[in-house]
Amino acid sequence: MNKNYEYQKFIQNHPGTPVHKLAMEMNLSIGHYIGGFFIFLFIYFLIAGVLGVFGSIYHLSSIGTPESPITPWLGEIGKLSLLGFGLLALHWTLRLQGRDLMSVIAPGKRLDGGMWLRAVLMYGLCLSPLMLLSSFDDDVQVTMPSVTALLWLPAMLPAFALQTAAEEAFCRGYLAQGFQVLFRNAAVAALPVAVIFSLLHGWNGGERQVFYWGLSLFASYLTWRFGRLEAAMGVHFAHNILFTLFGTGGKGLPGMSEIMQPDEMATFPILAMLLAALILAVPFLLYWLLGIRTGFIEHGWRGKPARQAETA
Repeated sequence: MNKNYEYQKFIQNHPGTPVHKLAMEMNLSIGHYIGGFFIFLFIYFLIAGVLGVFGSIYHLSSIGTPESPITPWLGEIGKLSLLGFGLLALHWTLRLQGRDLMSVIAPGKRLDGGMWLRAVLMYGLCLSPLMLLSSFDDDVQVTMPSVTALLWLPAMLPAFALQTAAEEAFCRGYLAQGFQVLFRNAAVAALPVAVIFSLLHGWNGGERQVFYWGLSLFASYLTWRFGRLEAAMGVHFAHNILFTLFGTGGKGLPGMSEIMQPDEMATFPILAMLLAALILAVPFLLYWLLGIRTGFIEHGWRGKPARQAETA
């Protein structure tokens, strides 16, 4: 029987399956995900290799040199776009496995752009207190975006949207489904996903690593809460774009522009890590109170749907 037919038939019979439970409901094996992981890596590095050859031919390696204050932004956008190609690699991997990209975002449904946008706006509002607190920290500087950054903003927005969507679809979608099969528990499955998500950003000090762990666990909670990825994608996008525009010195919480550039020594400053966790809890708590509890993220300005009157 055709694998794609099996998936489509399952979706028709189980239209409301949450994304994190899809693998268990379809009785997919852990081998299915291990094999898909290596297929994904092969396709992604093949794409990266082709783009690398293209860059060498057209001398794109000179982008980001000190000669120009503008070209470094183009280099960063290029890195983000390369990560965005992970969506294409994941799409092809899933097609080979008889599924589609929405199977790791919102199985059997259409992409909810409204939920994504509401998540972006709400998290941007809730992140403001954290950025205000950061402005009093010597290590985390917050400043107004430069003119150059604003000029590049139209290109940065889609690049960040693709990058964060790719990370979420791979980490909170594909990997989380595999770990759900392995551990049979969404909370436990979120832990190795958080570790992998953090390591993809390299090691940047214990307190900064807490931010990556926290963001990953919160995104996993949003995925479990809504049964789909758009809210997590929106939070991730708002997080990266705000710290890129307002953070300086590379001490904020940037996207994956510093992939695998660890410090010389791994440290675990316990007090600093606990303080980082408490600070990060501020926007998460505000987001839950203003966005989730009110029903805004899920239902928009309508809020929570009114309860139907009980019939006699």
